[in-house]
Formats: sequence, C-alpha cells, structure tokens
Amino acid sequence: MTDERRIIELLLDIICRERTIEANVGFLTAQINNANIRLAKIESILEQESPATGGTIFQIKGGRKMAITGTPVGGKSSFQVTWNGAMAPGTPETWSVDDPNVTLSPETDPTIVDAADSATDTATVYNITVTANNSAGQPVTATAQVPLIPPPPTPATGGTINQLT
Repeated sequence: MTDERRIIELLLDIICRERTIEANVGFLTAQINNANIRLAKIESILEQESPATGGTIFQIKGGRKMAITGTPVGGKSSFQVTWNGAMAPGTPETWSVDDPNVTLSPETDPTIVDAADSATDTATVYNITVTANNSAGQPVTATAQVPLIPPPPTPATGGTINQLT
C-alpha cells in the first residue's frame, strides 16, 4: 500500500470518527437539555409553599397590621388574617364572631373584615374566627380574642364659666 493510500484511509477514518463524535455530542446535548427541563420541574415542585395549617389575625389601624388592642364599645375595628402557608386560590375566607352585639362586614380583600360593636354591649371580650381551605383542600382556622375597651371620652364642645367671687 502506498503512503498516499494509507494517508487517505487514515483521513477517512478520522472523518468517520469525527461524525460519530458529532452525533454523540448532539445526543448528549439533547440529554442535558432534557435533564435541565426535568430539574426545573423538580425545583418548582420543591419551591412550592406547604399548605397552611393555621393563621394569625392582626388588627389594622391606619392601614398597618399590628397586635390586637381591642374594639371600643360602640366602635369599629378592622382585622386581617395572615396564613402560615399556601391557601387554595379563589377560596373565600369565612369570618364569624361569638358576640351577637358585634357585626362583621367583609372588605373587598377577603382576608380583611370590619367589626362593629353595639354601644349597649356589656361583654368584655369577643372571639373572631376565620376559616378557609388550604392548598391541599383542607379547612384551616384562625381565632383571636378581642378585648372590648371603654369608648374614648366625648371631647368637650363648650363649657360654663362660673363667678367665684
């Protein structure tokens, strides 16, 4: 066999092996892309928030959430629930109260409710409860005790001047 012939055979062998390598690289690239897609799906599943198991009710004053301080007798208060996990999307919160002298009015945001107390209420506290379904479809409840506090004094609008001497 001549040297030229041997060189041609070696070049053809190199070209054949290069094509095999290209095919393998293409296959491996597709496998890596598929693995990346699966990994992204697994990460999205792992990053999902766990279903809520309960919640905390806060009082809202001046648009800010705060610890519950109470409702004045004959007055109004606003409350908001914050759940400790994922809730079922679109599931309404159901608010209730154990004092018949307190009336609840839902806000546009279903996590917020307004409570109005009767001026004749003689109770010292009431319990407010909210229930909704978590992301697993299970009912979850949060309850808070709200003190009924004396109404603020009526501001003076006038006075009387008495002569002492």
